[in-house]
Amino acid sequence: MAINRERLIKTTIELIDIYSPSGKEIQIVDHIAEYLKKNGISYIKQPVSDERCNLLINTDTASRDIVFMGHIDTVPAYNLDDYKSTIKDNIITGLGACDMKGACAAMIEAFICYKEKYGKLPPISLAFVVGEEESGDGAACFCDEYFYEWAVIGEPTSMYPAFSHFGYLEMSITTTGTRKHASMVNFTKNAVHEMLAALNTITKFLDTECRGCVYNLRDVSSSNAGFVVAERCEAWIDIHIPPFYTAQHITEKIKTMIENNFPDSDEFAYDFPTMHTGYSLQKEGIVPEIFSSISDKPDNDSFPSDSDGAILWKAGIKPVIIGPGSLAVAHTQEEFVCIDELVNAAETYFNFSEIYSKQLVD
Repeated sequence: MAINRERLIKTTIELIDIYSPSGKEIQIVDHIAEYLKKNGISYIKQPVSDERCNLLINTDTASRDIVFMGHIDTVPAYNLDDYKSTIKDNIITGLGACDMKGACAAMIEAFICYKEKYGKLPPISLAFVVGEEESGDGAACFCDEYFYEWAVIGEPTSMYPAFSHFGYLEMSITTTGTRKHASMVNFTKNAVHEMLAALNTITKFLDTECRGCVYNLRDVSSSNAGFVVAERCEAWIDIHIPPFYTAQHITEKIKTMIENNFPDSDEFAYDFPTMHTGYSLQKEGIVPEIFSSISDKPDNDSFPSDSDGAILWKAGIKPVIIGPGSLAVAHTQEEFVCIDELVNAAETYFNFSEIYSKQLVD
C-alpha cells in the first residue's frame, strides 16, 4: 500500500510549525493526540512532569516485543522569528525537521496506512516521548512502566540502520580564584586563567589517551563582574564515547588524570552529571532480520551521538536507530529533511510492521 505522500508532508509541516523545545511539549502532544483521534487511533498520555506527558499508542497490545519511538521535543530555536517550515526543491527545512519530527510524522503515517489497509493497528507499540534534548526524562519514565525486547528509534541516520551507539559523558568543571581589581591580576589567581590551563590539559588527554572519543567544549562562562579578576569560571564538555569503551571506563581515566594534575581540590572541582554507556547489538533476531530484508542500505557503523537509545539500553531494551535526515544538519539553523527520504522512512516503518505482523501469524 502506497504511503500518502501529501498527507505525510502536511503532518511533518504541522509538527515543525509547533514550537516544542524540551520542557514545552504540551501543545505538540495535544496536536498529535487530536490528529490520532481524527484517524481512529487510540492513545494514552503517560505523565512525566507537571503537565508534560508522553503519548503512547498500542501499548496494551499482547505483544510487547517491539516499540517504535520518537522524541517530539527540539533544541531551542536559533531564531524565534525563523524556526518554522519551508519547502523548496523536495526539501523541508525547519527546526526539528530531521531531529526528529520528520521521523515522528513518518511513524504516524505508517500506522495510519496500516490501519487503512487492515482495519487495525500493527502488533507494535508507538511511543512519542518528551525531554530527549535535555535530560531524557520522557524515555526514562517510559522505561519505568514498560518493557520491550526491541525498540526502533527514528533518530537521523539517512535511513541506514545503526546497531551500535556511542556512549556519552557530560562533564562540568569549576575553577576559582580571588576577586580583585583587574590591574592586580599578577598578585592573585584568576579563575579564567586556571580554567584555560585545565581545559588545555583535559583536551590533550582526551586526544591522546581516549582513542575515538569526540568532545565538544560546550560552554565556558565566568563571573560577570566588570573590571575585576574573575573569582569563578565554569565550563561544560560533551564527550561522545565509542561503544568499545564504557562510560565508566572513560570516567575513571579522567578522574585519575585530574588527581595527578590538579591536586588543589579547593580551587578545582568537577562532576559528571550525565553518564550513558553505549552498546553494540548482535545482528541476530527478528528486528535485524526484517531490516536486512527491507533496507537497500548497509548497516551504519554506529550512531555517534547521545539519544534515548542509551536510556532504553540501560533498561534492557535493544534499540536500533534508523530515521530520515542527517545528524550533520541537526541542531543547526539550516536543519532539513528530504521529502523522498521522508517517504522512504514511512514506507520502511510500514513494511517493517507488515512483515512482523505476518511473521507472528505464521
